[in-house]
Amino acid sequence: MQDSEFSASPFSLRHARSKAADRFLVKARHSYVIVHAHEIQWAESAANYVVLHTARGKHVLRCTLAELDRRLTEQSFFRASRSALVNLDCIREIQLPKTGKRALLLTDGTRVPLARALNQLREKL
Repeated sequence: MQDSEFSASPFSLRHARSKAADRFLVKARHSYVIVHAHEIQWAESAANYVVLHTARGKHVLRCTLAELDRRLTEQSFFRASRSALVNLDCIREIQLPKTGKRALLLTDGTRVPLARALNQLREKL
């Protein structure tokens, strides 16, 4: 499956701003793809878009990371930094090096920087 295009339709924007959801409709090249919240391993900010990283690939949703975070209130996600939202079920390890930046190591091997307080993460886990 190829990655979704960076352009999203007005429908996906309206859909993204609705109340809490467990699935998202994102525009792919020639179709719409349904991405379930539990499929999202992590999401990263890209201006007024969010790149959803799943096992099936990357999908672009037209909304801000803050809007996505609000929609995922009932799901198990943690805001690791201003630009990253992580599915708690996908965290394999919390890396706390003596020097350098803290990070979350995900089950697929992705390393996501951890800029938020560690106690906030501990509370959510």
